[in-house]
Amino acid sequence: MNLLDEFIDQHYIGSERDELAGLLNKYELDVVLANVVNTYEKELLKGHANLLPMAASFASTSLIAINQKMPLIVDSEEKQKVKKAVSGMSIRLFLGFIRQFPDEALSVASDLANSLRITCSVMGYDYTDLQLYFNPDQLRFLIQDISGGNAAASIHKVTGETKRRLEWTGKGVLDYLSHEMKNRKWIEKKVQWTNFLDPGKEPVMVLCCPDHKAHVAHLLFSLYREKYIRPKGTRGYFAIAQIYLRDYSNQPFARNALKKLSSNIILAPDKFADVIEDVKEVMGAINFKPKDYTRD
Repeated sequence: MNLLDEFIDQHYIGSERDELAGLLNKYELDVVLANVVNTYEKELLKGHANLLPMAASFASTSLIAINQKMPLIVDSEEKQKVKKAVSGMSIRLFLGFIRQFPDEALSVASDLANSLRITCSVMGYDYTDLQLYFNPDQLRFLIQDISGGNAAASIHKVTGETKRRLEWTGKGVLDYLSHEMKNRKWIEKKVQWTNFLDPGKEPVMVLCCPDHKAHVAHLLFSLYREKYIRPKGTRGYFAIAQIYLRDYSNQPFARNALKKLSSNIILAPDKFADVIEDVKEVMGAINFKPKDYTRD
């Protein structure tokens, strides 16, 4: 399985996965993206000396190749889905680069941002639109987060939104909940979920497994219904969740996706029986006594 197929399988399920694969094939972007990924992987395997000098130019060339196909997509909804998918792949490719060359990642990120900005200017692309999906100027936060150099100021940090957040009421033990969610692979890191809800900490982005969107949506509904969480700065707890919860590529979920999923679960409990049972088990863990519970 190539990286393109792997990315689609990992981040999309069911009809969404089939629709995206169909869109990429329809506009011949699957061939372009496969070429981009294959070239990148070959250069990455050659190592440090070969990839560093050409990283920025490679990003610009890839942007041009992809944008040549974009005018073919007339439907705005289809275009948005494709842009989000391409952005997710770009971030994933850069993650591989950071992990292999952490010491050079900051300087390469700076070169990459400048190169993409110039490419947009020369080719007449909308750089502001590019930033909505893949913001080169924020790559340094991503690098610092992965390297551990500045975990508190990572890309997952939310700025300007701290007045609107969800707060843990203290009714149960938040750390137990975070443990259960991480253990079931609903979220990437315990600390993200803990900081997201702990009123004593600055909220950060939470990376959630796309395969478990329904679980997270029903969990939020259950936590609010049982008064384990309360919204601050607004009445809409799903509106706040929409700000802070992302998929594993750091991309926001579709507008109102979690709220709609929650409503669907309530309206069709038989269809989502497994999800409801799983969330019930996780909710039960919140009030475990320490002697009954093993934390990592």
